[in-house]
Formats: sequence, C-alpha cells, structure tokens
Amino acid sequence: MNRCMDQRLAELVGRAMRYVPESLIELAPVDWFLGSDPVFAGLHRFDKSATGVALHGAGAAPHYAYADTQLHRPRAARTPTIVFPAGDHHWYDHHAWWLIHAVLHEFGHAVQDASEANLRTTWWADPVSEYAKTSHREAYADAFSDWRCGYYDHRVLADRATVARFKLITHRS
Repeated sequence: MNRCMDQRLAELVGRAMRYVPESLIELAPVDWFLGSDPVFAGLHRFDKSATGVALHGAGAAPHYAYADTQLHRPRAARTPTIVFPAGDHHWYDHHAWWLIHAVLHEFGHAVQDASEANLRTTWWADPVSEYAKTSHREAYADAFSDWRCGYYDHRVLADRATVARFKLITHRS
C-alpha cells in the first residue's frame, strides 16, 4: 500500500533514501505510507498486539509494518510498509538529521528482514542507544541508521562485526 498525503514527508523520505545503496533498496523493497492514518486506511487494526506498536489513530509514531502483522489483509496485499502517519507538526520542528535517522531506522528493519531471510540467520547488533536496548530488532535498526547516516557514526563503529555485516549484505545483494 503506497500512499502519500504529505509532500513534506515524501521529500524527507527521498532525502533519507539517498544514503542507502541501491543494492539494499533492491534487497529490501518496501511500500511507503506517508501522512495518513494507517488504521483508517486498513493497513493496521487498532490492536497493539497485532502490530507491536501502540497506534493512536493519526498520532501514531513512525514504524515498520511487517508483512506478517497484516494477517487481516489479503495475502497478496501483505507487504512490508514503512509508516509515517499523519504528520504531527513537531516532526518538522526537529533537526533534519533526526528525521533522516528515523527514516533510515525504519528502513533498517526492512533490511534486517530481507537479509535474515536471505542468509537464514539472525543478527544481534550491539545496542547503540537506550532505545536499541529494547530488542535485537531495534538494535539492528538503530545501528543501520547510524551506519548509513554518518551523523552518529562513532556509536556504531565500535561494533565492527555489525559494520562488517552491513558491508557484506550491501555487496552480496
């Protein structure tokens, strides 16, 4: 489900995705859902257990909707989707790097999904933030965004194995 109801978010995604090698974009194709309510549009049900994210209508946080959390949708319509719901004005008040980091973080979930399916293994990155300590998926996504963004490079560079893993999947795909 590709939907863009907010041109500012589309521009943000375009800027952020310039940091991602084409090989990774091909490895992890995603749909984008920008600037609207994912529950109202039918991407999610209003159920935290089904999405792993507390959805509060249009005020929901940016997140990655795994295909396997979309069981209420027809099988052919279940695609990994990066969601930036209806733009809360405070998103645009943040420094541009924070927004780019958020897009890259969510895309990092797609890269992890695709690379783990390809390599048939789970990767445990060292957490680079407090949020990254919440799960191995968040650790991977935060490390990925730091690696691609370069803004927080000092955090992820300490985990040489994860950086090597990112380089491996970039060249392998």
